[in-house]
Amino acid sequence: MQTAENWLEYCAGEMKRAGLFFGHGTDNAHDEAAWMLLHVLGAPLDGSYSDWDVVLDKNQVGALKHLLTRWINERCPLAYLTVRARFCGLEFIVSPQVLIPRSPLAELIAGSEETFAALMNRHAEELGLTSSHFMNSTGLPDEEHYMSARDIARLAAVLIRDFPTYYSWYSEKEFTWNDITQYNRNKLLWRDESVDGIKTGHTDSAGYCLVTSAEKEGMRLITVVLGTKSVNARAEASQALLNYGFRFFETHKLYDTGTALTNARIWKGSTENVQLGLDRPLYATIPRGQYKSLEASMTVDNQIIAPVSAGQSLGSVLVRLGDEVIAEQELVALQAIGEGSFWQRIVDEAMLYFE
Repeated sequence: MQTAENWLEYCAGEMKRAGLFFGHGTDNAHDEAAWMLLHVLGAPLDGSYSDWDVVLDKNQVGALKHLLTRWINERCPLAYLTVRARFCGLEFIVSPQVLIPRSPLAELIAGSEETFAALMNRHAEELGLTSSHFMNSTGLPDEEHYMSARDIARLAAVLIRDFPTYYSWYSEKEFTWNDITQYNRNKLLWRDESVDGIKTGHTDSAGYCLVTSAEKEGMRLITVVLGTKSVNARAEASQALLNYGFRFFETHKLYDTGTALTNARIWKGSTENVQLGLDRPLYATIPRGQYKSLEASMTVDNQIIAPVSAGQSLGSVLVRLGDEVIAEQELVALQAIGEGSFWQRIVDEAMLYFE
């Protein structure tokens, strides 16, 4: 197991581009404990669990009592602790000693710790987190429990994009429960007004870690710093990455959703052509001043045969800056095309013979 004294990894990327433009050791897998909370509570947010104001019962809260006694005492009955209260409290005071209470929350969602870990792994696969594997909901070290910097950035982008209400909790600088106020440990929330999250973390093996997101003039950056030696070091490294990204890079929307980019010949259909475009906007993050050097090219599938459904992938668009491919996205049919008449299909079948 590596220690924080002999490794440091980091990456920075623009959220809309869904890729990194700067990094070191981005695909190495490590046991960054506190980062698991992003996935621990992100996993159920596909709609299978959303009642954050549900009140926990005594069995679900009891495991917290010896760890969060500052919040749960005679003045604050156990029955009034909600899922959101527990989540925000753990966000702000997260440490190896208070990670354990996630287990009852995992059981509330999935029935058992083991089932919840399986749920996280299934979501990781669906999200394309290829360097991640989960064994528990606490994030505490395990040989088979790990995440890479790149995967953490990908997960953060999903969190921001798909769950904006939930994500807004990460910008809260303090949280009060039972007349006790806890303060967010992300120092950048006080230093940089563009920063609105996301998560701090620390274990002996992982060092001091921070995943950060900030937005300026419509450009949102996500940075991940792992393995630093102190709270200040992780904040300074994250701030440096943000400053670098905002100063030297810019993001452009190249094509919008639903805009026809090209037409393709369709055979045996009710019409001879189908319009192709994108099912989501295409962005490119590039060094400042290089926009005019971008080059786009498109490839279209050969011999497209009707019927074709709207949204069906029929090609791709690539955007290059010099020799580097900086963006790639599928071209999809913008409308459904049904089969043509019997006569049209016979004619096209004959014409295809000579293609």
